[in-house]
Amino acid sequence: MSIKFSSRPSRYGFGPHLSTGQIDVQELEDGAGFTITRLIDDEIWAPVSGPDDPAWLMWNTVTEAAAWVHLARPVKDYPHWGAVLI
Repeated sequence: MSIKFSSRPSRYGFGPHLSTGQIDVQELEDGAGFTITRLIDDEIWAPVSGPDDPAWLMWNTVTEAAAWVHLARPVKDYPHWGAVLI
């Protein structure tokens, strides 16, 4: 499954206040790269740069995206997440 980002998240969430959910690496539509997702109660969240003018975090390869999960340990505590419109 691939996902497509809107220009902005539909909602912003503070990572430590969200449930952990199911964490995965997802390919972006049209092969634009990869991102990390958290599936929480049928809603997909992805990391963003911050709450003010957020930009989606993306990586060129699945390996780079997966490495970020280990660098941002625990990834659920990364502070900036945006809800993905599907």
